[in-house]
Amino acid sequence: MEVKMISKKSIKNKVSGTQNYLTTWIKSFSGSLTIFCLIILSFLPFFSQDRAYVSYFIPQFTFFFIYAIFAASWDIATGLAGQANFGQSIFFGLAGYIGGALIIEMGVPSWIAIIIAVIGATFIGFLVGIPALKIKGPYLMLVTLVLSFIILRVLATSHSGPPLYGYEGISGLPKLNPNPIIEYFILFISLIVCFIIMMSISKSKLGTILRSIRDDEIGSEASGINTMKYKLIAFMLCALFSGLAGIYFGLHYQTVNPAGNLSMTISFLAIIMAALGGIGTIRGSLVGAFFYVFLEFVLVEIGLDMDVVHIVFSIILLLVIRFASRGLLAPLLDRLRDLWDVLLGR
Repeated sequence: MEVKMISKKSIKNKVSGTQNYLTTWIKSFSGSLTIFCLIILSFLPFFSQDRAYVSYFIPQFTFFFIYAIFAASWDIATGLAGQANFGQSIFFGLAGYIGGALIIEMGVPSWIAIIIAVIGATFIGFLVGIPALKIKGPYLMLVTLVLSFIILRVLATSHSGPPLYGYEGISGLPKLNPNPIIEYFILFISLIVCFIIMMSISKSKLGTILRSIRDDEIGSEASGINTMKYKLIAFMLCALFSGLAGIYFGLHYQTVNPAGNLSMTISFLAIIMAALGGIGTIRGSLVGAFFYVFLEFVLVEIGLDMDVVHIVFSIILLLVIRFASRGLLAPLLDRLRDLWDVLLGR
């Protein structure tokens, strides 16, 4: 009986502590801003029933949700663990191929194909992560970059049809949902769940270990940390979330092909978005993805070619690295926090 009472009391204390933490967080600036943004995003599809708004503007937020997951996945391996990865398109693209092949060739339901594609991407992350156990710095960048180029080349020059599908890739995939508003909420909920998991990882013991490896790998090894094990875990987590974004991307566009899903441009987009928001922050990817998607939307609308758009973002990235090394998130939050204090009369 005494053991049971202690157990119940311990559980009650933990629940009470969690409730106090949530209450404090909600009242804080960061918590209030997060809740405000979630409310806006929750009601956004219902602001207008105009056909153009629903079919043209709302899908831009769909891209934002997918790209935010994708950029944050890169930030786990590179920003958090310090494993410079220039081959993010490997996980993103191959997950799309795995899911697409299962749906088209075997008639597997989309939700099962998504699960299998994510598992497959995680396994690919394990395989790619093995060379990373002994390679560091620019050599790791080159290995991942070369791997992505080899995979792209093999798929692009193969014959059309299974198993590699050639340059045309896989077409005729079903939409994640035919209704753009339902698709919006599926991806919105996926984004929330993914970021809760990734932020929990970042603040957990695992996140602390990954940061210690990033900051001083030799010192981490000296303190008894199995750095090989944790670098491999970082690559697998990176591949898992990147694979989820990749299969979502394929289902949204209803096609998967080397040029659209496995190009090196895709890898650099993840780097650009994470760097714009702030590398190593995870949540900075939200700001970076939002900035990228909607600035790209505006630039395309005014008639700029995509090659020119990429040049514009390259210049913006150079300016951010030079004048805002922490990315856009930190200074943005600082300004908003000052405004918040003014509104509250502090």
